[in-house]
Amino acid sequence: MVQRAPRAGLSESISKSLRASSPLALYGDGPGSGAVAASVGDAIREIDDLHEAGRYEEARSALDRLEVMDMDGPGDYVARGRRLVRAHRYGVAVVDFEAATSRNADDPEAYFWLGGVLSTLGRRKGAIYALRNAVRLRPDSQEAAYALSWELERLGRYDEALEELRRYKSADPGHSRLTYRIWGRIRGRQGKWSRAYIGYVKAIRPERPGRDAPSESKQKYRQITTIRRRAATMDPDKRDSFRWLGANLQEAGWDEDAADILGTAALMRPDVDLYLTIGAIRERHMRPTEAIDNYKDGIRRMSDTAQPTALFQMYDALITVLLRCKRHQEVLEYGAKAISLGTTNRMIREHYDFVREIFDELPQIDPVAAGWTEPYYLGCQLTPSE
Repeated sequence: MVQRAPRAGLSESISKSLRASSPLALYGDGPGSGAVAASVGDAIREIDDLHEAGRYEEARSALDRLEVMDMDGPGDYVARGRRLVRAHRYGVAVVDFEAATSRNADDPEAYFWLGGVLSTLGRRKGAIYALRNAVRLRPDSQEAAYALSWELERLGRYDEALEELRRYKSADPGHSRLTYRIWGRIRGRQGKWSRAYIGYVKAIRPERPGRDAPSESKQKYRQITTIRRRAATMDPDKRDSFRWLGANLQEAGWDEDAADILGTAALMRPDVDLYLTIGAIRERHMRPTEAIDNYKDGIRRMSDTAQPTALFQMYDALITVLLRCKRHQEVLEYGAKAISLGTTNRMIREHYDFVREIFDELPQIDPVAAGWTEPYYLGCQLTPSE
């Protein structure tokens, strides 16, 4: 049975994410860190300490002050940009990372984070350009190689993505587990199910715990090893094999592997529950652009077959992530489609507040022309809940 974390209502889940401002690692920690000036370092330590203590409003105020400080070098821009990313201020963060690369064209971390933010903002070609520079400057970086191959995959440039994986595997064969996993995902995108499955199984390589390791670690190793052995005996062309493997790895805590494998199962035959499960994993691991792509793919492939209430769940999940990424034009586009599915006042009210705020921020957009009819947007015809 595929596990899916329960989702809060739309407005509640949005407010939680904005309140907590959880750290967002787009692809990992990046290739490395640059030097940071003392004054900037003090400000960053203050923000991190406040954030860790749960004093989020004070952390935001401290970040506001950091945002207007003068930066001394590329390391300062990168350090500030990463905190802006954590607060979901992507539009400002991208300016800092661009400034860092213009001041030091040999900084792989600046290019790495620039690629991540451009990807989050939907600027994929720019993301690929930045990530190619990160890989050029740090060819042994696992994070940069993964990010670049992923972006190429998302644009359907599968051969280039596979070539990047081959290059990375030859440069650093010690990290082949991740390479096999991405390889499996790309083969799944190409419809080569058996090759995808074999790649996923090869990626299941748990690290053997030492003699003095905790019993929990030893138990987890045995659990993953058992899953791998059983998976190796199953039919690699059957969707049920992918579902079984993904569900068992998710139960064992291997979420990222599970999401990729379940994604291939969804390609073989779409399923709303699969898409919601995958999206929840991506969000939990702070990969918003992957979650967005997943929900969009599910909506596109199931718009003619899924029940409106099930389809609305995917719209709800998609809009939540788009809001967090400040992609307001897409919020309006998909929000209007979601509203067209709604037949209850609950659905209307869930969308009313945030849409009103977006239209207030974007006065140049006409709500009705954008697909939001006046009764929904203006809050008219709202009767008590059933």
